[in-house]
Amino acid sequence: MVWRPSLSLEEKSKIAVEVRESPLAAVKLNHERFGLTLREAKALAFHVTKKHGECHRCHRPLQDEVSVCAQCRSANLDW
Repeated sequence: MVWRPSLSLEEKSKIAVEVRESPLAAVKLNHERFGLTLREAKALAFHVTKKHGECHRCHRPLQDEVSVCAQCRSANLDW
């Protein structure tokens, strides 16, 4: 999984909002604004939670902003 550790809270929030509204638009944003390759941009968008505080794969509660789900072992970015 790829993400920029230097992202501000505002940038993380913008990415999360975009992913939750339109994953395709989020890939475009990640590619154009943050300079990720299309593959990296897609991977980043895939791992952002669809609902804040909930694993994007199994929907179990998450503890941290960046975490691996204890249930399904999926990487999550809970921005």
